[in-house]
Amino acid sequence: IIHDRLKAEELALIENIQREDLHPAELGQAYYQLITNKICSTLEEVAKKVGTAKSQVSEYIKYANLPDSVK
Repeated sequence: IIHDRLKAEELALIENIQREDLHPAELGQAYYQLITNKICSTLEEVAKKVGTAKSQVSEYIKYANLPDSVK
């Protein structure tokens, strides 16, 4: 059951990432959730899963961690 829940969460996050109208901070938050929810363990794994460069994943996660007043 836990595996099914994680897989469903993974699919929902990746589906959200593939939307075209995401703000960079929202995209970073989705990438960050892949790691914090233990779906992926590294930035490289996130990048491979979503089909982008590791450096892009890292930059978007930085956007997500900006203070709300900056976002």
